[in-house]
Amino acid sequence: MAEENKTKQICYLCGTSIERDQLSKEHVPPKAFYPKNIRAGLNFQVLPTHKNCNNSYKNDEEYFQHAFLIEVLNQKSPITKQILSDFQRRSRKPQMPALMRKILKGISNITSGGIHLPKEILQVEIDQLRIERVVLKIVRGLFYIENSHFLPLENAKDIRFCINESEVPELYRLYWPHTELRSVCPDVFSYKYFRFKNLHLYSLMFWKAIMSCVAFEEPR
Repeated sequence: MAEENKTKQICYLCGTSIERDQLSKEHVPPKAFYPKNIRAGLNFQVLPTHKNCNNSYKNDEEYFQHAFLIEVLNQKSPITKQILSDFQRRSRKPQMPALMRKILKGISNITSGGIHLPKEILQVEIDQLRIERVVLKIVRGLFYIENSHFLPLENAKDIRFCINESEVPELYRLYWPHTELRSVCPDVFSYKYFRFKNLHLYSLMFWKAIMSCVAFEEPR
């Protein structure tokens, strides 16, 4: 029995061992974030999870992809055409109309503070909790890759989104020049990771349009 426990894999999302019939493999970040026609040949990081743990994020990950679509397309990066093509492919799925209607209801040229923007400038009001949930999942996966052990969700101390570099906390900007950029495809996702005192800090870049800075406290 002791030998069997040694061979069991640990779920990076809940920290408990995985029975063989409950084992799932998850890409970090989710493979669906990469346009389908560029996935071949990419060296994805894959981690063990319970099927139920992994599936509980599925809808939020789809929401994350589409909530930022306008911002991503506005960047006109080299991968924009592939992202648009992938969106058009996914839009034919049965569940897509309801998801897109929900996102489209949040599009406006009036900011949350009541400021009226020019008609050609639109903002999308997003579900912050769903977005943060996906980011925290990705960071916990990256931590597992970097440190080979589980990072409890309650250790998250700070999470913020930065559209402009001026919104990035100063500590991150100070460390960036000395921190390696890590990615399997920078046009889709890249990140930097460093430690400061008892904190693990990550800056994540999605589709060269959306940045998130996340701080986790060192687990005991």
